[in-house]
Amino acid sequence: MTMPPVLQSLGRQFLLPTSWCFEAGDKDVGAYVTYLAATAGFGITVLVREAWLQLQSLPSDRRRQLRIHAFARDVARQTHVASINVHERGVDAHCTLYEPWKVTGVDSVVQAKLVTQTATACALIDACRRIETEELSDFAFVCEHGTHRSVGCMLLLAMFVYNGAEVVFSTRRTSLAAVSAGLIEA
Repeated sequence: MTMPPVLQSLGRQFLLPTSWCFEAGDKDVGAYVTYLAATAGFGITVLVREAWLQLQSLPSDRRRQLRIHAFARDVARQTHVASINVHERGVDAHCTLYEPWKVTGVDSVVQAKLVTQTATACALIDACRRIETEELSDFAFVCEHGTHRSVGCMLLLAMFVYNGAEVVFSTRRTSLAAVSAGLIEA
């Protein structure tokens, strides 16, 4: 899939390893997020689990040709990519288990923190609805620096819904984290 010229200089494209991907027929999303949260010692409330279950019931073209981007707020303003600002949505990545400058949204502990929140599930649900209704080929998650929340949401959407999507990291730090984590350069 060819990237529009305005986006070509904004990052490196990767595919998730199949071992990262949720297979809808295997188990329910609620069980998977409960497991993911528990890997870092977090729990999931009933309300959060119910929010995540809504994601599983959404109709989506899992084979859609899609690029999911993670942008810092200032970079997002330069593009015309449909997006959701997870900072404005109240998604929180602050946690005492890690120091923010040592991790990115690629790290499972950050993803574990994100899945404990209804705001994250709602952002992914809204992203999926928008991607499907507008038949988008590019979509972005936006936060302050494009390092933690937007990256985590991008990866969670690819894990849970769009397994074959290309994920695009817009910072050198997150691209290096992707390589270290075993993502496959597209």
